[in-house]
Amino acid sequence: MLLLSVLLLVSVGHSAPAFAWGCVAEAEDGASGWSERYSTRQAALKRAIQECAANAADEDTCEITDCNQDW
Repeated sequence: MLLLSVLLLVSVGHSAPAFAWGCVAEAEDGASGWSERYSTRQAALKRAIQECAANAADEDTCEITDCNQDW
């Protein structure tokens, strides 16, 4: 029983955060980028825009289309 309790505590200690930010960005030409499992909204926004810009013909057309704290 003690071993089972220790294993349960160890597995819980290494789990992902209950809520993590993720965003999706899309460009007018159909390019997209996304982010997931970021601890802050700002970091998730930045990564999604960077990913979209890397795939878009014109990086200035990338806009965030979805962003929430459940990713």
